[in-house]
Amino acid sequence: VQASPAPGLVVLGVDASGSMGGRRRLEAARGAALALLVDAYQHRDRVALVTFRATGAQTVLRPTGSTEIARARLEGLETGGGGAQQPPPLREAPPSGQ
Repeated sequence: VQASPAPGLVVLGVDASGSMGGRRRLEAARGAALALLVDAYQHRDRVALVTFRATGAQTVLRPTGSTEIARARLEGLETGGGGAQQPPPLREAPPSGQ
């Protein structure tokens, strides 16, 4: 009997600053995030969504197994608030793989 891997947690960080409104950038980010949601659902991972803009970071969706809720939150995202700066937790995170 082979054990299944434990479900993971996928945290999506989305730049929702005003600059993402141009050239359909937010739509492209939504599309990529939705593809990640499908993958997370297939692996039974939980997902969370954090947006960031010049005014700071905001948790838009706490960890959930519901892709329907995650999809609705992604579709409801709007841009605004000036240029985004990486919030301190993202600047201080070690490079992936460490």
